[in-house]
Amino acid sequence: MKSTAAVLACFTVLVTVATVPARGQAARADALLPPNPMARLFDEAATDNSPAMRQYTEGKQAIRDGRWADAVTIFTEFAKQGGSRSDSALYWKAYALNKAGRSDEAIRTCEDLRSQFRKSSWNDDCGALQIEINSSRGKPQTPQAEQSDELKLLALASLLQKDPTLATQQIKELVQGDASERLKEGAVFILGQQVPDSTYPQIVRISYLEGEVRVARASENEKSSKPQWDDAVMNLPIQEGDSLATGKDGRAEIEFEDASTIYLGENSVLNFEDLHTTAGVPHSEVALVSGTVTTHLDSLMGGETFLLRTPTENLLAHYPEKSDLRITSYLDGMAVTPLAGGVLNVTGGNRVDLASGKTLFFKDGHHLTTADLAGKTEDFSAYDAWVADRFAARSATTEAMMKEAGLTKPIPGLAEMKGKGHFFSCPPYGTCWQPDEPQANAVLAAPPAPPPTPKTAGARKPNPQQATAWFPCADGWYMGSWGYGSGSPYYWGVCHSGDWVPYNNSYAWVATGRRHHHCPVRWVQFGKHLAMVPLSPRDSKGKPLVNREQGFIPLKSKDGLKLLPVKFEGKPLEPVKSVPKEFRNAPQPLLVRAEPPRMLARAIHENAKAGIPASRSLAINFNPKQGFTTPRQIMQSGRTTTVNFPVGRPGSGVWASGVSRSGTAGFGALGGAHAGGGFGAARSASGFTNGSVSSNGFNSGASSFSGGGGGTSGGTYSAPAASGGPVSSPSPAPR
Repeated sequence: MKSTAAVLACFTVLVTVATVPARGQAARADALLPPNPMARLFDEAATDNSPAMRQYTEGKQAIRDGRWADAVTIFTEFAKQGGSRSDSALYWKAYALNKAGRSDEAIRTCEDLRSQFRKSSWNDDCGALQIEINSSRGKPQTPQAEQSDELKLLALASLLQKDPTLATQQIKELVQGDASERLKEGAVFILGQQVPDSTYPQIVRISYLEGEVRVARASENEKSSKPQWDDAVMNLPIQEGDSLATGKDGRAEIEFEDASTIYLGENSVLNFEDLHTTAGVPHSEVALVSGTVTTHLDSLMGGETFLLRTPTENLLAHYPEKSDLRITSYLDGMAVTPLAGGVLNVTGGNRVDLASGKTLFFKDGHHLTTADLAGKTEDFSAYDAWVADRFAARSATTEAMMKEAGLTKPIPGLAEMKGKGHFFSCPPYGTCWQPDEPQANAVLAAPPAPPPTPKTAGARKPNPQQATAWFPCADGWYMGSWGYGSGSPYYWGVCHSGDWVPYNNSYAWVATGRRHHHCPVRWVQFGKHLAMVPLSPRDSKGKPLVNREQGFIPLKSKDGLKLLPVKFEGKPLEPVKSVPKEFRNAPQPLLVRAEPPRMLARAIHENAKAGIPASRSLAINFNPKQGFTTPRQIMQSGRTTTVNFPVGRPGSGVWASGVSRSGTAGFGALGGAHAGGGFGAARSASGFTNGSVSSNGFNSGASSFSGGGGGTSGGTYSAPAASGGPVSSPSPAPR
């Protein structure tokens, strides 16, 4: 990772003003695929009244009526004439042949279309038809290099139906390759829809905080009628649906799965709308209800997206761009301060020069002139200096640790491992790490043995003296002690990434980029005992465990989870297909209950009609069912009435969620779904629903800005207008 100075020197920005579909309105997978050919049948307009065109129209009518044999005859004769629509006639002939049960002839007709009309757009329709035919025969087609992105997505969707394992592997390879971003995002979207097991809660935490920072956890508020706020702590896992609120002296640093960070300023409120990972590709949606956040995003995976919402705008960043911005959220607009120069082309063609630290104001996707905003810019010098110092120090530490670990990309929690242990070479695995703390390799004493029962009387009792134990992840997972309480700061890094190998009668952590969204172990049956074995870098599905010499027997008690180390001594180990029921759901970290924070929503302008006073600030209330609201004075029937307005755009589905997951960040289970309302509305247990990934990136933007000079390209962000309804895909052009 680069230092702040390096980032500012080479950062180039690209901002796109475009409509971004909301999660609750997200396009279905088939919206990304070739359009239904029947829609084209009705869209085609006759251009003349010649005998040939009348024949073509008769053929279309035969298809509408389901007279497949007649359609085949008509379109065969039409195609022989070599007219302007001979290519579409061949397609409709193939379509009718397939409907008539003559699929082999349909495929041959598509081959004729490709050979006679190599540049015809109807070849994609025939390609889709062939994918459908092969799938119906139980032989789904894998994506081919010569296919368009739409056909590749259709092939992947078909393959997922028949062979999810092969399709998932192909999608992972595609995401890591040089395919277009549109294809990568579409492939991840389809995988998340058809293979829910490929989607996990994202690995997110509070990596640093100071001053008053409070958290409203979704797990605490889902079933509560009153808001529950706690004092936040460092290394606290952040879950989808959680909210953070800072006081006048409060600041927080949040680290995401790709090791990117955002920084929350004083008197700010941030809601985590969507935090999930599909096939290793993170997708994040956060809502800046009020206040200020600075983004330092550096996406690592193709298809990765980060969407930041404000009450009036959406900002979208996706791979491979970076984002270094300060964003301030208002009820009636948004302020954006780029941390590098560039040129902004806003809606309407206006051109605005950008400079580091120069603040621009937007409302409904439009740039507001500085003349209208004289004196509105706030003094963020102290906050900016704090962010710059934190980011520079973190970047330098991470870069140094990456060098020691032999990593080419950062992993979450890597900076916190500095000074806590030592790296050493461990061929053939690469570079390993163990902590320096003296208790790391201490032998765990066994608890008092329970009296034998008829079922266990003859069982071999594991001897705790046979193995020493250093494996922090089971206790860290179960107790939520990710670096606070009984935990150590390095737990987050070693338990959410990397692998494990036997070392000095214990285990050492292997530095790899592999992420873990569950406790990084394999469960086995060892005699009468359930045991866990740390994951090896050489483990492969369906093969015997590599780390099969020693493991741990977990013992739950009122004091937490203890690991009884045990050597297996070559005894048979029976793999357990799923995590044992008693270990599936981790308890929530215990936090100190706090009073609800004092939250304020600010406005750029006074607006009496909207109930915004001259002070330009309104109190924000939080209700688990309604989310964040502001009381406003409005006139009804000639009388002044106070009405609570949700912060956001309620009723349109824009802030309603489509996917739900719950559980500790990274190591949780799938759960319920968000309901409607404004930012931070409650979730209900309605299961995994459509809309996990919006079709961001599939619609081109209206305008953009790009930085001047050389350097790397910057982030892509969208700032759409506050449209209340769903976004639909454009209809195909009439033919």
